[in-house]
Amino acid sequence: MAAADVASSNHALIDHGKSRPMVSVIRFCGLQRSSIAAAIQSGIDVLKHLAEAIDLAPGATYVVYRNPRVSTSTVTIEIGMSIPDEVAYRNTGELRFGRTPKGVAMQGKPADLGPDLSHALIALRETAAAEGLEYETYWWQVFPDGGDVEFDNPPPLNLPVLLTN
Repeated sequence: MAAADVASSNHALIDHGKSRPMVSVIRFCGLQRSSIAAAIQSGIDVLKHLAEAIDLAPGATYVVYRNPRVSTSTVTIEIGMSIPDEVAYRNTGELRFGRTPKGVAMQGKPADLGPDLSHALIALRETAAAEGLEYETYWWQVFPDGGDVEFDNPPPLNLPVLLTN
C-alpha cells in the first residue's frame, strides 16, 4: 500500500497506513553516518540469512531510531523486514518479532535537515512544534530495495505526529 499525502500541515505529512508484521534486530551505534551505516548493514546481514533460511525474498528494510542521546552521540536502532501475515516468527536470540511503523509522519530528506542525524531529528521536531503538532520520540526510514544500504542518497526520515482537529 502506497503512502498517502495528508493535508493538515504546511510541511509534508505522509500517512503510512497500517502496520505489518516485522522481524528485526537491535543495534546500538553513534549518530555519525558511518556508524549508522555499519549498524544497519550488520542488521541487514542477519535478516538476509533469516530470509534465506525461511525461503523469503527480502523486501524493504525498516530502520527505526529510538533513544537518541545527543550528549553521547548515540542511538538505538531497530533494523527490520516486513514478513507475510502467515509467517509467525517467535523472538529468539537477537531476532525479535514486532510491527512496522505506521500512521501519519512528517517527512524530511536527511541532507536538507542538517549535517548528521541528530541535527535532522532536531529540525523535524522543531518544524512539528512550530506547526503545533505533537510528535513521537522515535523516527524511521524505509530503504526500499532490501539490499545493501546506500547512504549517498538516503530515504526520507519519518517523524510520527499526532493530528489534532
